[in-house]
Amino acid sequence: MRIAVIGAAKGKAARYLQELAAQQGICLEQVPLKKGGVYDVVLAGPMAAKAEVPDCCTYALVAYGKDAARLSHCLQAQTVITYGTEKSTLSLSSTEGGGMVSQQREIMDITGSAQPIGEIRLPEGLPSQWVCGAAGALLACGWKGM
Repeated sequence: MRIAVIGAAKGKAARYLQELAAQQGICLEQVPLKKGGVYDVVLAGPMAAKAEVPDCCTYALVAYGKDAARLSHCLQAQTVITYGTEKSTLSLSSTEGGGMVSQQREIMDITGSAQPIGEIRLPEGLPSQWVCGAAGALLACGWKGM
């Protein structure tokens, strides 16, 4: 699957995603975001700059709640998964031992399967502001929580 990650600490986030996805046999190819590109998932870190997002297409845009509307104007996305605010699909409920992410709504992954509402624990390895976004990107790719 092709995934583009933008925002501060994007390299660390991309390696983290690839490692967790590989544990379930999902191959994530981290690619740069380019004008006219087609991606399975675009993960925008908190406060990602609109200037970083060229016109492109994706199945899922995973964006910080307050950034989602602004970024979705730059690209075509079949689904938008928001994180980090009270009204988002994903929010951080604990940071102990990595991060516990609360999923408030069902997420449809790229294969058309529903990812059910619940809590997902992610291992340590990312700054807390990225944990929810990483969970959204993984779920959109069909990853099953730990």
